[in-house]
Amino acid sequence: MLVFAYTASDVELRCLILFEDEDMPFHDSDDELLIKSPGFFEACGFLKPSSLWGGIVSNSNFEFLKDCGRGYVTIASACMAAYRNSHIKDDTIAMVPAHGYRSGKNYSPDAIRWLDYISSCEGIEIQHSLNKNGERKIGGVFVDGYCEETKTVYQYQGCFFHGCGVCYDGDSRHPLKGITMSSVRQKTAEICAKIQALGYTVVEMWEHEFLRRKKEDPNLQSFLTTHTFQDRLNPRDSFFGGRTNAIKLHHEGNIKYVDFTSLYPWVNKYCLYPVGHPQIITENFGEIEDYFGIIRCRVIPPFAKKKGYRITDMYEVYHFPRSSNSLFRTYIDTFLKIKQESSGWPSNCTTEERKIAYVQEYEQKEGIKLDPQNIEKNPGRRQVAKLALNSFWGRWGMNTARMQLNYVHTLSEFNKLLAEPSKNIKDVYLPTPEVAAIQWEFRKEFVSQDASTNVFLASFTTAWARIKLYDEMEKLGKSVLYHDTDSIIYASDGTNDPPLGNFLGEFTDELDGDTITTFVSGGPKNYAFKTKSGETCCKDRGFTLNSKNVKKLNFEAMEALIQNMDLETTIPLETPNKITQN
Repeated sequence: MLVFAYTASDVELRCLILFEDEDMPFHDSDDELLIKSPGFFEACGFLKPSSLWGGIVSNSNFEFLKDCGRGYVTIASACMAAYRNSHIKDDTIAMVPAHGYRSGKNYSPDAIRWLDYISSCEGIEIQHSLNKNGERKIGGVFVDGYCEETKTVYQYQGCFFHGCGVCYDGDSRHPLKGITMSSVRQKTAEICAKIQALGYTVVEMWEHEFLRRKKEDPNLQSFLTTHTFQDRLNPRDSFFGGRTNAIKLHHEGNIKYVDFTSLYPWVNKYCLYPVGHPQIITENFGEIEDYFGIIRCRVIPPFAKKKGYRITDMYEVYHFPRSSNSLFRTYIDTFLKIKQESSGWPSNCTTEERKIAYVQEYEQKEGIKLDPQNIEKNPGRRQVAKLALNSFWGRWGMNTARMQLNYVHTLSEFNKLLAEPSKNIKDVYLPTPEVAAIQWEFRKEFVSQDASTNVFLASFTTAWARIKLYDEMEKLGKSVLYHDTDSIIYASDGTNDPPLGNFLGEFTDELDGDTITTFVSGGPKNYAFKTKSGETCCKDRGFTLNSKNVKKLNFEAMEALIQNMDLETTIPLETPNKITQN
């Protein structure tokens, strides 16, 4: 017998097997057994094999599912695999370089700072990539800075790109150049010697030394406070989540609570995304309306250029000449169909005519033709489809330089990990006397290329979601009391209620017709309310509201704290299960 188990978490999907037939043949791996066992898909709650992962798994070919079982441990990675197998279009999604869109010839921000500092201190003119005619070419080599008056070449040696002997072990291999760090350092020395042989004076500054001076040299620090040069655009800086805030801390009256239906899937299906690689623009900027992408600029509020925003300086633009609003549409439609069918018939569909009208309306609105034969409540299947819809996009924004944790059991393993030049050790602790836990991350220069991430797509997903939220908040104006990434609590006057619906991106009533009479909030992710029917709700991120704690931290307690502006009282809570070190 097969049992399909799913968790409410968006992290993992597990398949469990229980054996009743002792004659069942042995297989090398559980996933292989799962896919070869009759009834697996029915046990999963799917009507037929082809419905799993949007039809990419057929009765005769289970290779993809086998790969999922072996290689994808999170729902997000399995969703990405489903998209790449059946929905991705050729020449649309770029593999963003792990080290950015900057070749070895591109300038370093600190190199420009150093050159301008030398120029200021010595009263000389130094030619570099951001002035005059750009970098000077001497002996077939572009140099960072050049002073014609003194015939001096200035070279800012980035420790990673030039194999610094202080920062890197000479035997470690350079991940981009494929040779040892000592070989890279030797090539750097040969270039400097070649320039000197041509009669030029060479002045070098190593990156680690300049970073030290930035911290310790007061003259350099004073110069940098007035230096207007900006760092290069980092696309990941544009990627952040939704906006959550308490606009009003206490309100009594007629209050409503609305929530977007599948906000991120709506963005994925209908909004415009960048296609391919960007054009990098660092000078001769046009109008901001001419660009579609990411811009590093200086802005003076108030909100929105059309409402008074003034863009005083533009520093760098990542412009995408191509864009599309259909990159993810077939993927979203596939799992939205499964989710909608698994939700069953709406409560008002009590006759055959109403059922037909519902199917027709859904096709007209979403472009998806529901199969009446498949429309029945199936919580397990609905949960899987919902996870596939909501977990998919986040994989694009995965940080390949994220923190990692290793457990080691021997001294040699411990020393080897600590001495690894490609890793930055962040923390070391001992869970037991026999085991050491080492928390580390790759040094940014050693982060490997990942073919399944694209920070631009992730950034646009959250940006469109924030715009959608703001559009609705703007309509409600000062009526907004609190908002989360995909929901709004507002004071209703009977005329300002937004329309409700059940389609993607439309509002639904979180209270099912009930209304809030008293609302209090202590800030983001911290609110409580009481409804007209007498129900109370208390949400406080970071606290476990078990049966004991809910008696202490509840609507009444939070209301008293907020109304009295009590900043002194503490509410002791109990966390029943703790894992601690002896």
